[in-house]
This record gives sequence, structure tokens and C-alpha cells, in this order.
Amino acid sequence: MTFYWKVSSESGDDYLQFYIDGTLKDQISGEVDWQKKTYTVTGSGGHALRWRYVKDHIGSAGSDCGWVDFVQWTGRSPRPDPNDWQKITYKYDISGRRIEKNVDGYKTTYCYDGGHVLAEYDGNGNILRKYVYGGRVDKPICMIEVADSNAVYYYHFDGLGSVVALSDSAGDTVQTYEYSIYGQVAASDPNHPNPYLFTGRRFDVETGLYYDSNPGWYYIPYTGRFLQQEVGINWEKFSRARAYVQPDDPSDSGDEEPEIIDVCIVVGTEYTDDDENTVIAVDIAVLESVNDWPILFVASDVTDILNSIDICNELYGSNYTLSIQGSIPNEGWNFGEEDEPGSIFGLNDDNPVVQILKKTQATQVDWRNIYLYEEELATMAGVIAFSGTTAKNTFVVDTGLAKPDENGIYEVIHDIGFPRGKEVWGQGAPGIDADYNIYGAVYEFTSNGATTYEKVWEWIEGNDENNALQPY
Repeated sequence: MTFYWKVSSESGDDYLQFYIDGTLKDQISGEVDWQKKTYTVTGSGGHALRWRYVKDHIGSAGSDCGWVDFVQWTGRSPRPDPNDWQKITYKYDISGRRIEKNVDGYKTTYCYDGGHVLAEYDGNGNILRKYVYGGRVDKPICMIEVADSNAVYYYHFDGLGSVVALSDSAGDTVQTYEYSIYGQVAASDPNHPNPYLFTGRRFDVETGLYYDSNPGWYYIPYTGRFLQQEVGINWEKFSRARAYVQPDDPSDSGDEEPEIIDVCIVVGTEYTDDDENTVIAVDIAVLESVNDWPILFVASDVTDILNSIDICNELYGSNYTLSIQGSIPNEGWNFGEEDEPGSIFGLNDDNPVVQILKKTQATQVDWRNIYLYEEELATMAGVIAFSGTTAKNTFVVDTGLAKPDENGIYEVIHDIGFPRGKEVWGQGAPGIDADYNIYGAVYEFTSNGATTYEKVWEWIEGNDENNALQPY
């Protein structure tokens, strides 16, 4: 059998110990990080495995505790008895939300408000616990354990949104959590009823899976994979600089080529709503055009974009493409003269395009929040060359798709509600484009010693076959 353990204690006085059948096998003391231990357990019949933390009568140091995680039986397992298996069933409502869990006849039902579980009940209709939330589905503020005299537990999160601790109404820490990179959890009290753990999602202790009520997926923390394939728009994936589903390690050796992940960063406008929540608003046309991206981020400024890219570099290395869509960021970004701070045409490190290209490891960057005119192509080629990137870049270029009719009202191409290649003319404000789906033309920039560019696609009125090939 194998397990991992660590300790933070007074060295030489307080110990984390491991016993097999009452015999001390090993102990650690002081500041010892996670270690993998392997032991052989022999003999027929049952065996007792025991870990205990032993203190002397005075003094303490460090966290004054030990941790044990990921206990596995690696030898030949006895044949399972079907009579000992758990039977677990679930029920869902018409929206796909899980409304009941039945474990060997013990039922738990869930009462929702949108994507929030407001309360849990047992099979007899008795309320077990209630929840209070902040501005997001995966951000509970506190849990009220009704079955335990209405005890209140407050949630504390790390930067990823994972619950790292619970405190009681007196402000004392009563529960702590640690996670592996994919979300395997070690809890100071594994019997605590709190279900919200990694990235704020609900953990099913019976199966070891995480459940995300919106859009109703199950996540496997051992492999970093969901059980379901994405269908439609997953609104909860629109998060600021956050992605927690990781692909296979691109550094793994093998004959197969690593998977290339398509990443999209959608730029919106940040504001504070009536409830004092910070919100990033994104145009509905943009959301319609990006609803099939595997990985999505939402950003409002250059810092958000760069933070998102940091995450992608860490998760995917150079095995991803990047599409930046939506509007231009609130601050630090403009289309002014080359010497203006934040100009996208400047040959300096203050240029946000340069910052992004120097940061990303993506093999291709598709700029869909920047619309160029043909006379600006050479300038942008100089910016790309200045950045030193080797990534392929594509930009949308104006070809005059917006035009006034006989009454002076501008008509523009749009495709909301229409398939690609079946776009229609409609009234709209003057501009390069009607929405973020239809482009006049797309130019591709490549850097191989010198940066060059060429037109790779153009919208042609009446040519449905060509127009349906419009790049993202």
C-alpha cells in the first residue's frame, strides 16, 4: 500500500506516526513536505492501518499537525462483495440541475435559486443546511448547518476560487483544505459536511467527483477531466483570468503530437452594479460568436489579458492558439499616433500588442478586437517585428462593408440568427462591421526573419460558399 504524508511540528518532540497492526513503521517530525511512502502488508485476514499525531507535554512549532493523503492499496485486492457495493442514483430537473442524490436509500434533495443551491433536505423533508452566496454561483459566503443547532461556517478562498478554510461565528478556523494541481483534496476533518471545495464546486465524497450545477458536469480530480463533453454556452466559464481544466502535460514524452488547445479571451467593459458587485459586460453578439471555444476568459483591461495568458502558458506551454475578441480594454489601449502612450502602433514596450505578443507562447494569435485599415498594415507589421514573436498573427481589415443607403442610413452586414454564408444587410450605425462575426477581410502576418503579410480571406457579396469559410 502507498500513501503521502507531511508534517509541520516541533522537531524531535512532536511526531506524525504510522502503524501497521499496532507496530510502529515510521515517524516524521519538524518541517517535512509531502513524501510518498510504500509498505508491504502480509498475512491473511484483516489488518489495522493507523496514523497518529503525538505531542509532548510542552511547546509547539509550525502548524502543529500532520497530513495524510491519497492512501492506495497497490497489491492484489480481494474480490469485491456485490452486497457491499453502494447504490447511488441522481435525479435532475428540466434545466439539468441535480435535485436529488440517493446513496443506499438515504436521500438528499436540493432547493435552487438559479444556479445556487439554497438549501438541502433529507428524504423526509427536514432541512439539513442552508447557504448564503456572493455575486457568483461558486462563491458561497457561509453555510448554516441547521441539523447542528444552526451552526454557521464562513468560507475562505484562495486566488483560484478554491475553499481553503472554514471559520465559525467566533472567527476561529475549524476546517482547512489543501489541493493537488487537479483538485484532489486533503481535509483536516474529512467528516465535515461542507461540500464546496476545489474552485468552489461541490464535492461528492461517495464518488470522488466534483459536480458543477451549471452546466451540470462532473469533474474527475485524479485526471483533470470532465465526464461530459461541452455543449452550448457555459456561462460559468466566463471568468476573469481563471481556468482549472488542464490538458495532458505537454512535456510528456511519446510518439503522439500534443493536443493544440484553442483559447479565447473576450474583452468587455467593467462596471459596478446596483448591488456593488464588479461586473464585466460583454456584447451579446460577441458571446454568440465565441460559444464553442474550449477555453474562455473574460477581461476588462490589459492586466486581465496578461494574467489570462500567464495561466495559458503555465497550463499549455506553446500548445495553444489565442483569439482576442470583443472590445478594446478600458485603459492602456488606443489607436492614436505611434508616440502616444498605449498606442497599438507604437514601437515600444508600452504598446499593449507588444506586451501581449512578448508574453504569450501561443503559436497563433487572432486579433478580433482590432480592425485595421489597409494603410495601417505595414505599421502593424513593424509592431509585430518589434515584439520578436514567432507566432502567426491575423487581423481583420476594413473593406467598406458599412455603406449609406439613399436616405443616408447606414447599412451593414450582420448574421445574428443566420448561418455563415447567409448573412443579410440591415440598418446600423456606421463602422467597419455590424457585429463581431462578419469581417471585411482577414490578413495573416508571419515572421521569418522579416514580418510579411497577405490577405487570406475576404467577404464577397453573393458568394455564399466563400463567405461561409470566414475565419474565426
